[in-house]
Amino acid sequence: MFYDFNEPDSVPQELMDSFDMVVIDPPFITREVWEKYAATAKLLMKKGVNAEGRLLGRSLAFIWMDVLYAVVMVMMMMMMVMMMVMMAMMVMMI
Repeated sequence: MFYDFNEPDSVPQELMDSFDMVVIDPPFITREVWEKYAATAKLLMKKGVNAEGRLLGRSLAFIWMDVLYAVVMVMMMMMMVMMMVMMAMMVMMI
């Protein structure tokens, strides 16, 4: 099945509300892309609770996506700081 993340609502009707878990591997690490994948995942995951009162579908995955995004952003900022320190050290050597 073809999927265009720019059209997150364009999944076939027969697939909506039919999955217990959705695993997402977005092609880009941007908030916009992840939000579109999350919108599609919400359409695909089952809704409601089972006989034991547990939620159907794994909405916790969205929390992990936000955490992962934050970790990646912090790592990128740390790398930028390290590069600036290294450049400053190189300038001092000259």
